[in-house]
Amino acid sequence: VNKQVVYENYKVVPKRIVSSIMEVLVENTLESEQSDFQLLPGWELVWLPRFGLSIHKTSSGGKKTCSEISPPTKAEVAQAKERAKFPKQVSQRCIGFRNPMSEKVVRTIKEMQVEDLADPGPGWKKKWDKALHRPVYMHKASKKIVLEFSSVEKVNAEEKLAKAPMAGSNWRKELNNNNEVEYVHVKNGNVVSSVSEAWIVDIMEEAPAPPPTWKKVWDAERSDVKYVHTVSGKSIFSVKEARIEYEVEQLPDPGDGWTKEWSESEGRAVYRHVKSQQCAHTMKEVAKGNEDWNVQTAQCVPGWLKRWNALGFVEYQNKKTKIIVKSAKKAFGYNVLSSAPEASANWNKKLAKDGATIYYIHKDTEERVTDWEQTKLCDAIQEAENPPLGWAKNWKHPSVRHWTCPDCKITNNCKIIVACRQCGRRATKEDKYGFVVYRSTRVKGLFFRTIKEIQKHEAKLAALTAASDPPAEYTTWIKTWDEKREMVTYTNAIRNITVDCVEDIVSTEHKYKFWIKDIIGMTRNHWESDGLNPMNRFFEVHPQRHKEEHYFVFNLFYKTMSKRFKLHQILRIENYFQYESFSLHVKAKRLQAGERYNPRTMRQFLFHGTRDDGTAIDKITKPETAGFLPLKAGDRTGAIWGQGTYFARDASYSHDYAARTSDGMRIMLLVDVSVGRWTQGNSKIRVCPEVPGGKPGERFDSLVDNPLKPSIFVIQHTNQAYPAYKILYR
Repeated sequence: VNKQVVYENYKVVPKRIVSSIMEVLVENTLESEQSDFQLLPGWELVWLPRFGLSIHKTSSGGKKTCSEISPPTKAEVAQAKERAKFPKQVSQRCIGFRNPMSEKVVRTIKEMQVEDLADPGPGWKKKWDKALHRPVYMHKASKKIVLEFSSVEKVNAEEKLAKAPMAGSNWRKELNNNNEVEYVHVKNGNVVSSVSEAWIVDIMEEAPAPPPTWKKVWDAERSDVKYVHTVSGKSIFSVKEARIEYEVEQLPDPGDGWTKEWSESEGRAVYRHVKSQQCAHTMKEVAKGNEDWNVQTAQCVPGWLKRWNALGFVEYQNKKTKIIVKSAKKAFGYNVLSSAPEASANWNKKLAKDGATIYYIHKDTEERVTDWEQTKLCDAIQEAENPPLGWAKNWKHPSVRHWTCPDCKITNNCKIIVACRQCGRRATKEDKYGFVVYRSTRVKGLFFRTIKEIQKHEAKLAALTAASDPPAEYTTWIKTWDEKREMVTYTNAIRNITVDCVEDIVSTEHKYKFWIKDIIGMTRNHWESDGLNPMNRFFEVHPQRHKEEHYFVFNLFYKTMSKRFKLHQILRIENYFQYESFSLHVKAKRLQAGERYNPRTMRQFLFHGTRDDGTAIDKITKPETAGFLPLKAGDRTGAIWGQGTYFARDASYSHDYAARTSDGMRIMLLVDVSVGRWTQGNSKIRVCPEVPGGKPGERFDSLVDNPLKPSIFVIQHTNQAYPAYKILYR
């Protein structure tokens, strides 16, 4: 197939084919010498490389191979052919044995048998024994010869046992099944593998026995015996401490507040109280210590002894009365009850449930009071005479007023004056805590001290009821009682005017109407000066000397202002130059309007505020000034109804713009204003518009917020307004 010459061995089955004469030579030599050599397992027959060839043959009969190490020369091939005629001589000189695992190559059967022995380890060597005609093991030191490898191991173990150190008289050395040295305890047969373990066992045996709940354990870090508790795992290195712990542990649990510990002075386990540090040896002493501690820590009550009773709690015994109570609260309550003053025979003194409050119970009415003074109050009310129908008995406490001595300047060291707020009578010794009064059930706040005063009041009330009522149209008049003359009178609640009969009311009101007309038409007639003195231009309108005038301003002010504002003073402004200018303007408007002039609507008293500290009012009222300046008005307050000076019908509106002084006084002006004819105003109007259908150049006199019911008026001429009154209030 390969187109080359091959050599076929026709004697063997299956047929053997090689490709070279050299392979034929080797095959013939190995086949001829195979019967002379018995290969050991794992060895193979080889052709030694001295002839340039290395031939391998396995003892298991595997495939034969031939590897060429170096090309043979012609002489070597011829010599090999020559020697092939004598196979035995050739094999003795050229065939060897090789171990593939160890790569060991030997020349003889003896060497192969020696090398095939197992490695005996250090201290031994393998050799051929001529006397025994077999490979053997020889000990290097003792020259001892053994045949089997197991004997080598036994000899090594015996040598190891001989060299192993002794572990003490309680131990003996032995070899185990694995030929390892171990130490066996002579007495109990315990086995350990080293001298150190045997030494630890000896130390553990020599250590004192622990208490029942402890065990001995070897501590490798400290190389010492330690004692470990079997439950908690606590470890200590002293058997004395373990025994102390055991004795402390055996004591019964004392409960809260106690600890178990060892007493060095007594040499025994004891109980120790956590807070008092009291020592106890038995549970009975512990219980006694708890009692002592509870008594010691119980709250102390003045005048009472603390002790422990048979029921298991602290009780208190009074030192004087020997009364026993169960708690400090009751003991304190008893002290409070004892210290409380005794009431009259009509009352029983008792202690409330809170243990700190005393109350008194009336024996008959079962009324309860918490103050001893109230018992006297109730007794006095019951003993007082019963009032007539419409009156009830009650108690009146006097008011107390303290005064400070100007010398000592200390209130606590000064005298206390007690007087009735109603009548001013000083309280006597009997009236120290108050007195009985008779209060009206129909009139709130009305009371008297005696029945006689009630009868007198009833007579006065009957007279007031029988007197005629004021006319219905005069709503400011009321019926009053004159205490000095003891008669019915009629008083104007606003103007503070008093008359004796209804006819006087009518005449007084008639006079007032004429005065109102006069003050509108001829204001200057009430002046007290000529109005030319710039330093003296304000004159007070006194409520007594100028009743009608004061009432006029008073009524206008409080028509819209709250009563919480107090009217302090009303000043009349007397300025000749401004008033003359204002009068000329009024006369001109009256002539211009003719019959259409209405003094009640075209001339009104209005309010004006400046929203500053009062300096603007001083400038307005100065004689040398022109008064109001409509062209500058509205710079700070705005001009939503047009350009000019603003006036209000209601004082409450001008209050938001009233001047405020540094001491909190508020100031506004009551101004006599010639409003004339008015029209609807708005922020775009700079000059009053012309009157529709009127004369050429005829304009309205003022602007308003609502033409049908005006409350704000705006004027644009200085002489249209005269500041008549300056009002000061808080």
